[in-house]
This record gives sequence, C-alpha cells and structure tokens, in this order.
Amino acid sequence: MLKILFISFLTLFSLNVSAQYGDTTIVVAKTSTHVNIPGTKLYVIIPEGFKIATNFLGLQKDFDTGFQVFDLDGGDFYSNGRNISRETFEEKGVKVLEYRELTLGGYPAKYVEMEAGDHLVQNLTFGDSTFSSTINAASLIADVQATADLKAALLSIYYEKATVIDPFKIAPFELDDSNSLYKFAKYASNMYMYSFNGEYKESYGTAPLFLLSVLPNDGTH
Repeated sequence: MLKILFISFLTLFSLNVSAQYGDTTIVVAKTSTHVNIPGTKLYVIIPEGFKIATNFLGLQKDFDTGFQVFDLDGGDFYSNGRNISRETFEEKGVKVLEYRELTLGGYPAKYVEMEAGDHLVQNLTFGDSTFSSTINAASLIADVQATADLKAALLSIYYEKATVIDPFKIAPFELDDSNSLYKFAKYASNMYMYSFNGEYKESYGTAPLFLLSVLPNDGTH
C-alpha cells in the first residue's frame, strides 16, 4: 500500500535563508538521537516502533505506515515547490485537511496533510536554491498515534549539506559499466545517471543519458 501511495502522490508534483518563510518558524538542532536516512542528507528522530526502511529511502513501521524521502541535491525548492498549494491538490479532487508554509530548520518549507482513501498522507517539501527534498508520509486515518508520530518525525528533520552520500552502498543492484561508453556520473534522489564517458554536469539538458531508478517494492522481489 505504501508503494502505491508514494508513487501516486509523487506524480502530483510535476544552510540558512535570509528571511522567514511562512508564518511559523521551527528551529531544528541536530542531536544525538537524530539518525541519517541512508542515501540522503536528512537526519530524523525515529519514532518508537519505526525503523529504517529496507525497500525504499525512508522509515517504515508496517505495511500501511511510513515515509519515503526524495532528496534532490542540485534541485531548487522555489521551482520544484511553486505548484504545491491547497488549491493545486483540491483541483485534483484531493481532500486537504491542512496546508502550511513555514520555515523548518532554517529552510523554507511547505506542509500538506490530506486524505487518500483510508489513509492520511502528509507531505513535506523544503530546501533552497541548491536542493529540494520531499517526504511523503502515510498512515491509516484510524491510527491517530502513528499519524502524530509521523508528523513529529517530519518536523524533527535536520538537513546536513556536508553529508557525503555513497550511492552504491545502498544500491540493490550491481552494474558493470567498464565496457560501456556510458559511465556512472551522478546520483540524485534514488536516480543513478550514466553519461557519455561519465561526464558530470549540473544539468544535462537534452544530452543522452542512461538512467536507473530504484522504486519501492513490497519486499517480495
């Protein structure tokens, strides 16, 4: 169920800032209880009963409860988040329970809480002009405690730009590119990019690329 919800809501979105964003500021300091989500630059205080997910980047409690991270280093919150609003979701027939613009850990952020069948989905998007991170959380509407735990986890997130990610440490695959003209060049938000001769670019435009993306699964494959 989490796999379906995460992919469905992702399709709806086609260190400090100098000023407050929104009408709420939440200060987040990294503590000894913060844990890194492997494959991302995000650190979170893990609620009781949750653990690091093994089939996607994020946290999971059970089949219906968890959150997935899409951490786009090199992205832009202001362009990626410009279409996130209460009106955008409601125009798509989504029942929005809460919408907030805020400053989280020094970064501008948008928080949306909405219903999806018997699930409650919480979306948090934050960043600046150099990165954009989106976290989709899901829980059963009837599980009030899990929903509260997920919200607390979202608002505890600390982003550390200096964190160095080894994408192949978490890769559930092996790929030998030694005999290919396309070599590994870049990793972003669970996407492995292979370019001609492994040339690194901030943006590849229309240049040919081989892309390998890891999608969440139900653990049976």
